[in-house]
Amino acid sequence: MPTNQHELENVHIPKHGFSYSLVKGLTLGLLTVFLCGTYAADERASALPPPFKARAFVRTSEFLPGVAQPQFTKETEVIFSHSNTWWRIDAIPIGNESGVLESCMTIPGGTRYLAHPMNPLVTPTGKKPAASATACPMMFPPPGRGELFRTWLMFCPQPKLPIKDSNQIYRLLSIPECETEIFFHSNNLGNHSISFVGDAGKFVSELRITNRGNEIELVVTPTGFESKFHRLQSPFQNGYLEYDYTLLSTTNYLGFAYPARAVVRRMMPTFNLQQPGELFTRVLTEIQIISIGGFDQSTVKNDNLPKEVVVSDMRFTNLPANASITYQTSDDAWKSTTDPKIAYRAQQLKKTPRETDKATARHVTRISLFILALSSIAIYLRFEYQKRLHNHHNQNRI
Repeated sequence: MPTNQHELENVHIPKHGFSYSLVKGLTLGLLTVFLCGTYAADERASALPPPFKARAFVRTSEFLPGVAQPQFTKETEVIFSHSNTWWRIDAIPIGNESGVLESCMTIPGGTRYLAHPMNPLVTPTGKKPAASATACPMMFPPPGRGELFRTWLMFCPQPKLPIKDSNQIYRLLSIPECETEIFFHSNNLGNHSISFVGDAGKFVSELRITNRGNEIELVVTPTGFESKFHRLQSPFQNGYLEYDYTLLSTTNYLGFAYPARAVVRRMMPTFNLQQPGELFTRVLTEIQIISIGGFDQSTVKNDNLPKEVVVSDMRFTNLPANASITYQTSDDAWKSTTDPKIAYRAQQLKKTPRETDKATARHVTRISLFILALSSIAIYLRFEYQKRLHNHHNQNRI
């Protein structure tokens, strides 16, 4: 077996289907959460896996309650690179030349996220539209970018999840980029259980998150947006299983057990009057490794990324709400927030309401698209619930 590239011959990706067998009966233990960093076990466990690059096939399907066939299916090739505590993950759509490349990477003090068309349109003047990126203080990809986050969860050794303590975690809301004021709201806390592969605890084998009975509503305001939390109706006000990640199999490479296949389910209530506590799988993501090999961070190429990007830097936690610092960077090179020029821009932004308003407007535009996507399913479920409730009352009258 070559050490630079291990092709997994026993992994088969069917052309018209993705089959897997779900391992059942596994016991979840509430373990102490380890973050990407040091180990406290034996010499072998005290070292992170050697630098590696993994390619995976990801299929994401979205469903409506009571409908067996998916409403939407997306297939993506995802490339994850890891070296020490640095990682980068790229998602490339399969069979869609006009699709969008998504990428997330660790940078000083957080992560950067960018989305860029595979074949951007050229303006009449011959220029391509400017690419944009977001710098965020969160240490993980945006959960709303499902292919990125869920594959990262599978491949990142000891991922830095938003865990508050041994029982609580900030729920993985489908935020599109860096909406930290929503994500880290106290009402977004849920319960969790987590386990890892082997004694060293390198890769997550199971993660389950329970919604405590809260529903989020995003409202656009003149200064940006605000989140409103509502209690769900019975029986869901007591909580329900909302997020379920399960590692199905591993593969051996250079003496380490790496994830090979995983499935992620995101559940929602159906509000079915006949079955009041019924849940349905709203989003199903299946991840299967294609290959794994060695990796040298110094040889990272950015062929698929734009050379220059306009940055919305939101790593500063003391800026006005929804505000960000805007500047340009090249060749995916990122500086710390202590950089004199960046720090100066942050100070100026605090003093200049007009610039804050511009930053807010950009952020509102991004979040508005997210609200539309999030609201559509909520409106549908509310409509179905009211219709079923109305029919139920009519039957009682008869």
